[in-house]
Amino acid sequence: MCAAEILPESWSVVRDGEDRYSVWPDDKALPVGWSKVPISGTRDACLQKIKMIWIDPRPLGLRRAMA
Repeated sequence: MCAAEILPESWSVVRDGEDRYSVWPDDKALPVGWSKVPISGTRDACLQKIKMIWIDPRPLGLRRAMA
C-alpha cells in the first residue's frame, strides 16, 4: 500500500462457505461466496474480533473430514 492510499473508515467481518473470515470495506460490493457477519467497525477492531471468533483456521470441509 502506498502512502497516498487512504483506507476506508468502516469495515465489516465477512465469512465464506468454508467458515474462513476476513475483513471487507463497507463501501465495496462483497465478492461472490462471501457474506457479512454482524460485526463492523474499524479495520483493526474487525481483525481483533476475528482473532477471538476464528479459533480453528482450517476450512470447514477439512474439519468435517477429520472429525
